Amino acid sequence: MAKIDELIQKYPKVSTATVRIFNELDTTPTKKYLPYLFQTWNKRNSIRNFNWSSRQLATWVMAFDSLLPYIENKDIYSKDYLDLFFLRDVVTKAEETKQEKLFIKEDHVKVILENDNFFIIRPLTIEGSIKYGAGTKWCTTMKEYCYFKDYTNSNYLYYLISKKERNSNYNKVAILTEGKKNIMSGSIRFWNEKDIEINENTVINNNWSFYELFEIITTIRTHSYELSIIHQAKKDVDNVIHKLQSINFEELMKKIELLNIDGKSGDEYKEKLDSVLDSLINKIN
Repeated sequence: MAKIDELIQKYPKVSTATVRIFNELDTTPTKKYLPYLFQTWNKRNSIRNFNWSSRQLATWVMAFDSLLPYIENKDIYSKDYLDLFFLRDVVTKAEETKQEKLFIKEDHVKVILENDNFFIIRPLTIEGSIKYGAGTKWCTTMKEYCYFKDYTNSNYLYYLISKKERNSNYNKVAILTEGKKNIMSGSIRFWNEKDIEINENTVINNNWSFYELFEIITTIRTHSYELSIIHQAKKDVDNVIHKLQSINFEELMKKIELLNIDGKSGDEYKEKLDSVLDSLINKIN
């Protein structure tokens, strides 16, 4: 008798719909998690604060399976996993460990300045923002929302992180240059770890020196200015490429051929066109 048939016979109170979900979601070759799913679901009424659906239960179990390399106790049938909250915590921790091990710093953040007292990074991805904004209330560290994209699409975002102890809630400061134009004279905004907007004086009053803040602002303005120049250059190049792509060369050649009706002017224009294109290619190369 197949494993699932045995389980259906052993746990007759498990509904057909739930059986189908468990069988569908347990994608292991031997369906090794089916007994755990059946027995857990069967005794769900006696489990403290059990409010999971059958699909949620199976999803957590399969997450456990996918994260086995990052889990110490790999035996889901051990007594530890009789506590579903323990299972959830193990899976959550394993996912964090996996992300930590797979995290390549250069792919997610750009270090703008680092010295003995602090460093400044520019988060490039939401993953980098979450890692370096850990412990804060910044909305740009919330993966489930689009605040990170909202702030970085039209502004330059930086995180200032202290290596020594400052006043409470000021070891990390989020800094935003408003807009991507007028960088050298535009406003700069600050938020402390509680996501409360502050100003330069508040930063200084919380154990950051005037000289540190001067270096921080100068560095951020300079880096943002460089980014704005690159941003504009990219737009200019994209515009030129778009204009070249919009040229209908087939139609242009037809018109040049029509000019041959009037003497040899068509050949002359074709030579001019060839010369311009050759010159363009040589300049690019």
